[in-house]
Amino acid sequence: MPETERRIIISAVPEGFRVEVQPPVEGEDLDGDFPVYRKARGWAGGLRLTRGWRIHDQTEAQA
Repeated sequence: MPETERRIIISAVPEGFRVEVQPPVEGEDLDGDFPVYRKARGWAGGLRLTRGWRIHDQTEAQA
């Protein structure tokens, strides 16, 4: 699968924020749960910089 087809999704969950890579990368756990938005956005931003995937921030749609 071409790397550009993957995306990073940030969503709000009851415990804070979740970052997920869709579709997942086989053999790598890149998803994470974070208590505050800033940390979730930082993790997603790092994935974007190192992997080149787009961020889809679903928290902006919920605001």
